Amino acid sequence: MAKIFHASLHGLSRAKDQALLFSDIGKTKWSDIDIEASEFYLLIPQSYDLRVEYGRGWKITDIFPVNSIGMQTHRDYFITDIDRNVLMNRIRSFRDSKLNDAQLREEFDIGNLNIAKAQSSLRSNSDLTNQMVKCLWRPFDTRNLYYDKNLIDRPRAKITDPGQTHQNCKCPGG
Repeated sequence: MAKIFHASLHGLSRAKDQALLFSDIGKTKWSDIDIEASEFYLLIPQSYDLRVEYGRGWKITDIFPVNSIGMQTHRDYFITDIDRNVLMNRIRSFRDSKLNDAQLREEFDIGNLNIAKAQSSLRSNSDLTNQMVKCLWRPFDTRNLYYDKNLIDRPRAKITDPGQTHQNCKCPGG
């Protein structure tokens, strides 16, 4: 079995950079990490004295049963805005535009979006406002989001679709 060792440096970045630049790993004071005794693999020396008490708590996987980094639009500027009207006007302008794909990519900063599919989706929707949702974009930062799976690269429906959230939550009070 492989052995894992640990060493740490403390202080300001400049001092740590210098220490690393001029250190010799053969002369570094290493600590052995006991990986067989841990189910967590924290890769740092740890005390096991409170393991039983710690084990009585609930697991983070019980609180967050869906493991995901969240939705990735890959075009935040295009489909989110603080101002709902600004966002709606942007979506309508894209939908109704007669520009070619290259011009649309530049005008709306939309990266590798499948333009034909996105415009078709928008044109088939008789009421664009039904796709407009409030979104907790970052902590304490609520934005308007035009939620169309044809405009979002990774919508992560299990965590962003209101019909999917909290269905299997085993957390206290959930």
